[in-house]
Amino acid sequence: MENSGADTNGSQFFLTLGPAPARDHKHSVFGRVVEGMNVVYEIGSGPAGDTVIERVEISRVGASALEFDSEGAHGLPEWTPARLAWTEDRRLAIDRDPFTAHVFFGSGNIQDWEPLETVTDLAEVGSGLLDVSSFLAAHQKYFFRTTKIQYAHRPADFLGRTLELDFTSSALRLGVTFAADPEAPIPATFVLNDDPRADVLEASLQHEPASTRLDLVLDGVGSLTFSLKFRTESEGWFTAQGTGATDDEWPLFGTFIVR
Repeated sequence: MENSGADTNGSQFFLTLGPAPARDHKHSVFGRVVEGMNVVYEIGSGPAGDTVIERVEISRVGASALEFDSEGAHGLPEWTPARLAWTEDRRLAIDRDPFTAHVFFGSGNIQDWEPLETVTDLAEVGSGLLDVSSFLAAHQKYFFRTTKIQYAHRPADFLGRTLELDFTSSALRLGVTFAADPEAPIPATFVLNDDPRADVLEASLQHEPASTRLDLVLDGVGSLTFSLKFRTESEGWFTAQGTGATDDEWPLFGTFIVR
């Protein structure tokens, strides 16, 4: 199974006829052919593009599969059409919200569309417009549309807030309380497994469309880099990479809450 792109909620799967080392540790092996392998070999031996699959049926088997909720539980962004406004100086304007991306498409015939540009807004919303004069100059007529990708809203910063991280990968709980003053000499303090520890020596936050990167240097523990994936404005899950006093790297993951 291969993802069609980060947070697209789209995927494709492959039936392989031999080893595929290029996909190792990147894509998930989720099944095997149990019937009709002769059809697989027949498709694989034919010229590319000559086989058309007219119908695919996917059945849920077992209690876990039947109970699986595929709607809204996984923090995926919402993809919706967005309204475009035309300006007199041949530019396109859109209503821009925090933590969104707008993908612009263009077409000369309303059938074949090509991506033109992606405009991303994070904690601070931009005000720029998309200049399309070059496309209009090259075509007698040209059409535009855009798709809005809405990611989960989240705090612009963690000033004065507490981040609670519950490590599913181990029996660790980490609480980080950030100073309310961005110029404070100590950016944050932390508690490890309910045991108050020393200070957070360094802290930096960087928003990305689908996640937020948090870098921490904990006195006496080491450095940690978190990728926080928000499901709502205050909670979600994370993966992390850490380097301790022995320079060992740990695979870490779990859930978090921002209070």
